[in-house]
Amino acid sequence: MKEQEQRRLEEHAVLAEDLGAEVIRTSSHDIAKTLVKIAHERQVTQLVLGQPARSHWEELLRGSIINRLLRLSTDIDIHLVPRSGEE
Repeated sequence: MKEQEQRRLEEHAVLAEDLGAEVIRTSSHDIAKTLVKIAHERQVTQLVLGQPARSHWEELLRGSIINRLLRLSTDIDIHLVPRSGEE
C-alpha cells in the first residue's frame, strides 16, 4: 500500500473508533470471503462500504470486491457509499 493510502486508511480507522465502531484489522488474499466470514462470526446483518477507487478497467481485470460480496453474502445487507466528487 502506498504511504498516502495507508495514512488515509489509518485516519478513517481512528474516526470510526471515535464514533464508537469496533475496527478489525486483518489481511487476506480474498477480502470478500474474509469480510463475510467475520460478519457471520459476529452476527453482522449490514455492511457499509465505500465505493471502490478502482477504474472500470481495473475491476474488469482484477474483479470487483463488491460484486463478490454480493454473491457470497445473501443474508447480509450491503450499503455502498459513493465517493465524493473531490476524490
